[in-house]
Amino acid sequence: MKRGNPTRMLRRRSWMLALAAAVLMLASGPARGQGVVATEYAVKAAFLYHFAKFIEWPESVGGPSPAVVTLCVVGVDPFGDALDELTARGVEGLADGTRVEVRHVSDLAPREGCHIAFISNSERSRLARHLAQAVTGHVVTVSELSGFAEAGGVIQFVLEDGKVRFWINRGAAEREGVRLSSRLLALARIVGDSEMPER
Repeated sequence: MKRGNPTRMLRRRSWMLALAAAVLMLASGPARGQGVVATEYAVKAAFLYHFAKFIEWPESVGGPSPAVVTLCVVGVDPFGDALDELTARGVEGLADGTRVEVRHVSDLAPREGCHIAFISNSERSRLARHLAQAVTGHVVTVSELSGFAEAGGVIQFVLEDGKVRFWINRGAAEREGVRLSSRLLALARIVGDSEMPER
């Protein structure tokens, strides 16, 4: 039986623990007040960074593990300083020295070079356009918009009992030509285009 590389296996285990820790940051109870709202977006920012460890992209966009993963924020940025702070600190444990670069963009045209895109609430009226562009550019789309995964987005953030969770639409990931790790899928609620849970 072929055994995996022990160093790689240890790294993968640390990635899983880091992502799970981000989920647990809000485990103490329901969100109340401005401070907890800030914490919510710090958790979501951490998720966005760590998602890069669990995704493989096609060769056409630098995959499966690009040296630089471009994380795009489309529309109004709700994260405050959270993404900038992560960029300044650097994030330990990304695969093979991969680093994350944050950009603010107005759309997901291939020229933008986005690997992961957080689509802001301000973009609801242009959601169909962004999702169509994402398929062309192999972009993993993420949002907190209600109904996002049902509409064809890949990852939708939700608050359940005041805790940040996420749903994944595997069919959308396949359409965008990306492969999601089973480790990431294990932490998510898996849904389809017409299988959204009751909220």
